[in-house]
Amino acid sequence: MKRLAVVAILGWLGAAGAALAQLDQAHTVPEFTFENGEKLQAMKVGYSTHGTLNAEKSNAVLITHGTSQNRNVYNAFIGPGKALDTDKYFIIAVDGI
Repeated sequence: MKRLAVVAILGWLGAAGAALAQLDQAHTVPEFTFENGEKLQAMKVGYSTHGTLNAEKSNAVLITHGTSQNRNVYNAFIGPGKALDTDKYFIIAVDGI
């Protein structure tokens, strides 16, 4: 499921994601199917991006969190020279469903 989310977000960002410092957005999933088969129409997922997506789109890192947090929970670890180094990686931090 996480891999699918990364692929969907990277595909949606496309070339526009190549040089983003930080972008807070919401992505709408037209139809989301839960594990139990129930469906949710037009599900919005908040996310922020940090850093630069390389030409190969191989430096993306998806950050998820516990159910009581949001996309900003790891901001202290995101940035140049930090654990999630934006000089090396394109960080995508998402809110929970």
